[in-house]
Amino acid sequence: MKRKGPYEVDYGRQKRKSFGFFRFFFFILIITVSVSLLNEMNVFSKKEIKTRENKNKQIDTSSDLALELQNKINNLNLEIDELKIKLDISLDSSTDLIRKNNLLQAETQSLEGQIISLNQLNDSLESDNQALKQSISSLQLDFGAKSSPTAITEKEPAKNKIINKVIEPILDLSRNPKIIKTIDPKYPRSALQRRINGSVQVIFDVDRSGNTTNIRIKSSTNKLFDSEAMRVIRSSKFEPALNSKGIPTYYFDLTRTYGWEY
Repeated sequence: MKRKGPYEVDYGRQKRKSFGFFRFFFFILIITVSVSLLNEMNVFSKKEIKTRENKNKQIDTSSDLALELQNKINNLNLEIDELKIKLDISLDSSTDLIRKNNLLQAETQSLEGQIISLNQLNDSLESDNQALKQSISSLQLDFGAKSSPTAITEKEPAKNKIINKVIEPILDLSRNPKIIKTIDPKYPRSALQRRINGSVQVIFDVDRSGNTTNIRIKSSTNKLFDSEAMRVIRSSKFEPALNSKGIPTYYFDLTRTYGWEY
């Protein structure tokens, strides 16, 4: 192949076009796109970092709230425990108050029974006194018709004997009181809850109608059973005691014993 000389010009061939400008433009475009992509990635990473920071803050805030709520729950549990203790104490005190109230009611009813029995005894003594006065008056009339006033004074001891005879038949009984109606004693709830056993001996009077009066406790192993024993006696009915003439009379100090076993 023949080499061209330095001043030879080939006018027959077309010259090739240069691509240097397009290469430069394409290179600049690639750099611009890369920079924009890097900027977007940087912005995205910053947003992601901020998002994560916000999430971490929210997590920290929620954990703080959770701890605060847990502390409040613990405080509420402590208050609930204290209220339960106070409630138990108040229940015990209310049980004691109820028991004391029952005892006071039983004592009040016992006193009322004693007052009624004393009134009945007073009526009985008044009627006996009237009978004695009538017998004394009849004796005075008999002695006045037969003797002088001096003789009456000499025979005054005979009147004392009459008084004794009137009183003695009250103690001379042909029949003791006999129970005809009663109820079964119930187990007191407070004693049942505590599994307590007990026994009570009750002493009382029976009037001429067969009703129980002047009820009181003679002996007791536990006061929880006293009111129930007295309730049973108050609900009981007796055949009255009879004197030697078969007349119903007042009977003192009859006793009955009740027992409870868990």
